[in-house]
Amino acid sequence: MDLLEKKEYKNFDFYTFKIDNHFILNFIYVYELNKDVFILDIKSELYENLLKNFDKEYIYKFEKNKEDVLDIDISIVKENNFFNYFGHEDMSN
Repeated sequence: MDLLEKKEYKNFDFYTFKIDNHFILNFIYVYELNKDVFILDIKSELYENLLKNFDKEYIYKFEKNKEDVLDIDISIVKENNFFNYFGHEDMSN
């Protein structure tokens, strides 16, 4: 996994990764005081449009994925019920 691009603006971080030398994954991280939102954008449309709100001159320079490249239809929160991704950390020590 290679990091191709990183852009940071107030409460928004944008990352573009190249995975296995061919798949482009755009990652948007939005953070506020009591809330974090993670967005994976495989079509690159939301990523590009949001970045243009911060930088009018921004040009997306990476190859876009084909429509049928990957189907990500899972919720990490729902999957947590089965695989226990998130846990409570004991802070009593």
